[in-house]
Amino acid sequence: MACKFEEVLKKAGQHDVLRFWGELSGPEKQAMERELLEVENRIGLRNLKALLAETSFCAEKQDAKSIEPPRAETYGYADKDSAQRTKWQEQGLELIANGHCAACVLAGGQGTRLGSTFPKGVLGDKDTEGADIGLPSGSSLFRLHAERILRLQRLAKEKHPSAASSAVIPWLVMTSQATHAFTTRYFQTHSNFGLAEDQVMFFQQGRMPCLDPDGNMLLASKGALQMAPDGNGGIYPALSSSGALEWLEKKGVRYLQVYSVDNILIRVADPVFYGFGAAGNYDVAAKTMPRKDAAEAVGVFALRNGAPGVIEYSEIGEERAKSLDGAGNLMYRAANPAIHMYTLAFLKGPALEYAARSSIWHIANKKVPTVDGSVDGVKMEAFIFDAFAAAKSFGLLQVSRGDEFSAIKNSDDKPRDTPKTAVEDLSRLHKSWLADIGVDCGDRTVEVAPRRSYAGEELTEAMWTEAVKGLGPQCSVYLS
Repeated sequence: MACKFEEVLKKAGQHDVLRFWGELSGPEKQAMERELLEVENRIGLRNLKALLAETSFCAEKQDAKSIEPPRAETYGYADKDSAQRTKWQEQGLELIANGHCAACVLAGGQGTRLGSTFPKGVLGDKDTEGADIGLPSGSSLFRLHAERILRLQRLAKEKHPSAASSAVIPWLVMTSQATHAFTTRYFQTHSNFGLAEDQVMFFQQGRMPCLDPDGNMLLASKGALQMAPDGNGGIYPALSSSGALEWLEKKGVRYLQVYSVDNILIRVADPVFYGFGAAGNYDVAAKTMPRKDAAEAVGVFALRNGAPGVIEYSEIGEERAKSLDGAGNLMYRAANPAIHMYTLAFLKGPALEYAARSSIWHIANKKVPTVDGSVDGVKMEAFIFDAFAAAKSFGLLQVSRGDEFSAIKNSDDKPRDTPKTAVEDLSRLHKSWLADIGVDCGDRTVEVAPRRSYAGEELTEAMWTEAVKGLGPQCSVYLS
């Protein structure tokens, strides 16, 4: 049986991937044809070599002089207890009550730097071997996120009783081929952590074939292409091809927050964020926080040729990274914590059109394992923030790092962004909530359940007294 794509592969100069075709079984041939169809639908088999050449050319021609900081009018400030923050929050809760808001977690990673093979969203689960990170509750990141959604729905219903039936926040979970089966089983086992079944939708990010330096596809085995995830920028075509955009539209959603799974402090479906985006009529909005210092290895928001985007730390250069404005602040200080919000109209139109452009791809030169051994290869990724350039209106909401961002990227033998520092940051935040009502928590590790409080609201001294009853002065405390 000949391969369905044989003629296309010949014309594309990619026929070498069929060199073992005659040795494959029927099921192996079908599996390989499915992979070839995936590539054809994602980018086109005929386009791969030209795509690599064009991407390389665009990278070489990138003009560093075209980079400048975001303009002052781009910013909003979510200062605690400010009248503006309160106004945004009230507007956001009304949008939630009317069913216009959704959230999407980027959950394709496995946490290999942490020594785990399960999805990073499982981290924290005391009942999963190797996942416990020391949270008093023993909850997974997925559970924390889900329970924050449940709390917000309750707050929206209390604020707008007449819209109680529509106060539902749809939750999208973007997985990868490596995490999809585990993640869907995990949610099923835990009954979606209390969320309704029709409120959660899973979809997979796309993949791209690994190439050699000349643009030829590489084989992982005799009957399989060597594939890699297409980067977090793959969310745009994946939202469309999976039917997620249509699903959201039918539910009446107007705004979608997108965030990374490994941020333990993430304010999922943040009403302040929705209110900020709606009030500013932004196609795209993003949260930001000041960089710690000029040496912090983090991407920053900037303008490139006048269009919004993110400049990776490796692109900025030492001189630009250290440059100061007239007030003595870092000129490029708006760090990117990967918390974004979009209108559904932007995701259905400009974002998809931008994602179809060949020049959005980024090249990573790496050693790639193949059927012929480890070879020099190229992985191509799309970055989620590149599509910001297609936005007609873009806003930055500056928030407190201590309130909203603590990522789990590294194992505990590293100095920052570890499970240990994440638990410390969560405890520090929750102790500050209790300090606001006059409670001194001492040196304990403290966790407030998301169902109890989303951002410190409705806590009382009586709750604390009940939670610590019978506990020693050094025991961890969980306000469930």
